[in-house]
Amino acid sequence: MGFLENILKKGLEQLNEQYMNSQNEKKSEVKSETTSKREVSQSVSNESLHDRIRKVLRENYSEYEVRENVPAGEFGEKNDGMPYSFVLYHGGSVKLTIMVLNGRNDYKLKRVVNAHKASKNAGANCINIMSYLPSTYEYINQRIYDHL
Repeated sequence: MGFLENILKKGLEQLNEQYMNSQNEKKSEVKSETTSKREVSQSVSNESLHDRIRKVLRENYSEYEVRENVPAGEFGEKNDGMPYSFVLYHGGSVKLTIMVLNGRNDYKLKRVVNAHKASKNAGANCINIMSYLPSTYEYINQRIYDHL
């Protein structure tokens, strides 16, 4: 009975994740259809979040090699791990991974959780920076400093 129960549980988890992803996509579609000036300015600020992170890394962590859009597979994630927005290396070893997430519940997605686990297994902390929050230069710098 345990074997069937495990299969059923796994199937339900997959269905739930697919449902959550489809709901997030529907919300995104509705938002894009009803774009206001405020939402346009938010999307512009979302684009600049990556620039703020780059600036923090360039000005405060120049001793680290920085790579962008690194697949979680490079850290042993064999499933559907979300790519890292930024990865900091020092001496050939990974030291920190950074994920820029857009949705309020994206941190719960299985692929995000899998990427966090892969980073931890590789010996590095993984931090999320949420694009919908006012992630200032100081905030980003402090998060990176605290987790290196």
